[in-house]
Amino acid sequence: MSSASFEAFMEHLRQANDSVSKMRTEVAQIKDEVEKDNERISSQLEERRRSGKSGKAWQILQQRIDMKQTTEDDIMSGVDKSPEAREVRTVMVKNMKALKREMELARQDEHSELGEELRRMDALNEQIEHETK
Repeated sequence: MSSASFEAFMEHLRQANDSVSKMRTEVAQIKDEVEKDNERISSQLEERRRSGKSGKAWQILQQRIDMKQTTEDDIMSGVDKSPEAREVRTVMVKNMKALKREMELARQDEHSELGEELRRMDALNEQIEHETK
């Protein structure tokens, strides 16, 4: 390898390192922004629950979360067996079933933007599944 070729190679390597460094910085900034957004949304949700805007069951559960008597994970997973937690899980299951029905209807609707995106995701999933076999 000639000196000029080596220098060119080293310059490309430096540029690649700079590019990777910039990308890492950008990813870290995006991650920080997402975390801040998640914290803000979580705080807003907690306030909504505390005020009773999400229903009496969530108001009681949020009080118990605040007092460290339960957690959101325990409520969702079924560890919390309180009547309020059972009510919340029942509503969640009902809402998830409705969402699933709406997604299936959108998949079948040729004029639906959501349906188009869902069909595209399905095709990508099938492609990934086929490629990993």
